Amino acid sequence: MTTPWADPACPRDDRVEALLAEMTLEEKLAQLGSAWPGVERVSGNVAPMQDVFAHHTDFAQASKDGLGHLTRPFGTKPVEPHEGARHLASLQQELIDSTRLGIPALAHEECLTGFTTHHASVFPTPLAWAATFHPDLVERMAHAIGASMRRVGVHQGLSPRPRCRTRLPLGPRGGDPR
Repeated sequence: MTTPWADPACPRDDRVEALLAEMTLEEKLAQLGSAWPGVERVSGNVAPMQDVFAHHTDFAQASKDGLGHLTRPFGTKPVEPHEGARHLASLQQELIDSTRLGIPALAHEECLTGFTTHHASVFPTPLAWAATFHPDLVERMAHAIGASMRRVGVHQGLSPRPRCRTRLPLGPRGGDPR
């Protein structure tokens, strides 16, 4: 039997309402959390707040009520894209199979100069993009990076945001500070 929130024939708003009504408080809170599978094998400091993630928690325990995000599922060492995609798919399947509601997580990876995986295209830094003051070129590069990430199951790229229409060339990852 298909649950209402997983039935693509149901209107989106109805699916969202059905899912929220079914979720416990613990499951809702779990959607705010993230796990970085494999962080315990990382050598050196490669990311902000890495020390928080480095306190190893078993993936099954970390995701028992669900999980909102998978942080760096491709890791910090060279991995072939098909191997990384297979690993990410297995993590997603584990979430679907082992949690009550079967909700997969958003996967995010770094993409400062392109998708950070083996054999991916490398682009100039966002500061260099902004210095071109050429928004169409920046948009084409961003689309290329996004497409390379989507092909392997990554939903979100983490990178500073270039500003091409102002004289302040680099913005934060979040909202505009103006």
